[in-house]
Amino acid sequence: MKLFKHICFLSLPLFAAGTALAEDTADRHRQVVVDGQGEVSVAPDRARLQMGVTHVDANLLMVEARVNEVVRAFLTAAGALGLKDQQIDSSGTSIQPEYVWDEEQRSNRLVGYRVSRDIVVQVNRLDALGDIMRQATEAGINQMQAPQLEHSRARQIQQQALVQAARDARDRAQLLAETLDMRLGPLHRLQAAEVVPQPPMPKLMSMRADMAAEGGNEGAGIATGMLRFAATVQAEFELLLP
Repeated sequence: MKLFKHICFLSLPLFAAGTALAEDTADRHRQVVVDGQGEVSVAPDRARLQMGVTHVDANLLMVEARVNEVVRAFLTAAGALGLKDQQIDSSGTSIQPEYVWDEEQRSNRLVGYRVSRDIVVQVNRLDALGDIMRQATEAGINQMQAPQLEHSRARQIQQQALVQAARDARDRAQLLAETLDMRLGPLHRLQAAEVVPQPPMPKLMSMRADMAAEGGNEGAGIATGMLRFAATVQAEFELLLP
């Protein structure tokens, strides 16, 4: 008889624990998972311009002098446009031998040297972009990439997009909860992903003769677009009974 009472006494906590576990499992099933999107578009306020000059000649000293002369001419023109030394990096230099295949000798034959100088310019005034590119061409720069458009407050703008994404996720979860006649509970999980902004490629329109004299971006046929900063989040909320 004593043994029977002892066994019954031990079974009560086990039953209570099983009930609590079932209720906790049911609560975990009342959850909603939503995605949120955020996007902010702004006009760029600066650009990074990559250019260079390269020449090939049999005389190494002569081709080096020719390339350096072009770089000096550009630096002089850039200074006249108001660019500071800190905005220009012209330290990238490379010298490579040039060979051709000699069929008679069945070997490569040295014909000259290719000397290159790379120049990177940080353009802090977009309205000067066209003039800088024009002066570079006139100075003898023979390699130029499309400007990479940027914004000086990119980090803060990206954070704004992230805030919008979080609010969008909350609003979507709230809408679903109201539609199902439930209340939106606390946040259980949040995963955020910032989308790397893809800067627009400036439209480099053909330069007309009657526009060339105007100068500026319009004369160079340059039209900039908008920078798009985007972010996404995934949020998991608890749904509460009304």
